[in-house]
Amino acid sequence: MRKIEDLVLLEKIGIILTIMAHDSDNELSKEEVGLILSEINSMLYTSGLEDTEYEHLLLNSDENVELNPLETMIGHFKSVRGTPASWELCQSLVKQVKEEIKDYDDIFKIWLRDVIIAVAKADGKVTDLEKEWVTGLTRDLGLPEIDVADAEEAEQMLVRAGLEESSDGDEENTPEEKNENEDEDRDYPAITFKVPKNEKGETDTEKQQKIVDYIQRWGAPTKTYARRLGFKALIPSWFEKLNEACPKFSSDEIAFITHHITEEKVIPCIQSYTPEAFMSNSKQVWWCAPFVLWAEQFASWVYIDKNGFYTAHPENSDDITAITGWDMIDSLDLERIEPNLVELNLYTVDGGNLTIVEFLGEDKQDGSMIGGSYLEVIAAIYNVNLPTIKASAGQPMWYHGVGGEGFKSFEKPSELLSQQNWKEGVHREDPEFYGYTGGSTSDSPSDDDNLQ
Repeated sequence: MRKIEDLVLLEKIGIILTIMAHDSDNELSKEEVGLILSEINSMLYTSGLEDTEYEHLLLNSDENVELNPLETMIGHFKSVRGTPASWELCQSLVKQVKEEIKDYDDIFKIWLRDVIIAVAKADGKVTDLEKEWVTGLTRDLGLPEIDVADAEEAEQMLVRAGLEESSDGDEENTPEEKNENEDEDRDYPAITFKVPKNEKGETDTEKQQKIVDYIQRWGAPTKTYARRLGFKALIPSWFEKLNEACPKFSSDEIAFITHHITEEKVIPCIQSYTPEAFMSNSKQVWWCAPFVLWAEQFASWVYIDKNGFYTAHPENSDDITAITGWDMIDSLDLERIEPNLVELNLYTVDGGNLTIVEFLGEDKQDGSMIGGSYLEVIAAIYNVNLPTIKASAGQPMWYHGVGGEGFKSFEKPSELLSQQNWKEGVHREDPEFYGYTGGSTSDSPSDDDNLQ
């Protein structure tokens, strides 16, 4: 188990709150634990810790640490629960936290004060001893004072944790109020990553910030994944190259690309501008989604080629591993779960199901979508390639061209937005070259289309 001095700031706060929740009434309810974890993980994505190394360390285990820090937090509490050591531990951590947050802005300090109050209210009753705990912790941590009954934000914390309904009553909200309430329900998932180190073994803060920027660029707040735990980001050493290679296409631009894939039956090949690491695994890269959630536990890039889906290896982010082959997919469907949340489900022939999730950006001015979906392009490519997949079932090679599909290499992303580029220089395969004997299809390529 980790030593107390090794715990990061939020972990220390979590232990303090857990001890308070138990020792104030000699019980620890699931509501209290749920609220503590909800608010601590929510704080990972708020401004109070934005400029410190603590922001993305809470759920990141050091290589020498076996336990997840959240489990360690509960473990520390259990080791002292109901003993004099509990109070001693709490006092020690309060002193440490007070020193560490003395230069923090008021946003964080007010949040900490309100979460203390919310914990006192979490089980539905506030005892006199809990009030004393609130007053004492607020004072000892150097936080702004406030009466327990007047903490409006603490009430919202209870609502966010699902412990209390909104106190707005039966009054009808204005459109503006409804939008504000909806925004409160939307948040980011808690995505963790291995903290980068420099040659001295210290945290590489510059690279760490670049990773944060990369994750935030491709993220968005949603209801479905608000504060969802358990996602590990697989960040390769060449993530900056990948990030630069993938523009934030608008929804109209993605619609243009998918239209030409479908109507012209052209599969784009983008290996010219994607990371060289992909080429060590594939001769052609058909498409790449720069950052998605997959298998309900990982966050990384996903790319496709003639054989199927690939992503970062969970054990080594620089390595590439196959997720599934086209021949293993029984069906595929794309669904817009929320306006800014796209879900791609791959149903395999053995009864399995792989879910890939993509977050889309929004226009902050009018709420309209400005982020197109990279997964929509993958779905379009699958549909165009489906005749070849079916015709090649059980065969040692792909019968490219069965459905009349062709291939076109693009040197840079902007070329994907030119209609002329989708019509010229398209290479259409003859499936008979690969041994296909099923006869020509209505979409078989013409000689003019077979451009080498």
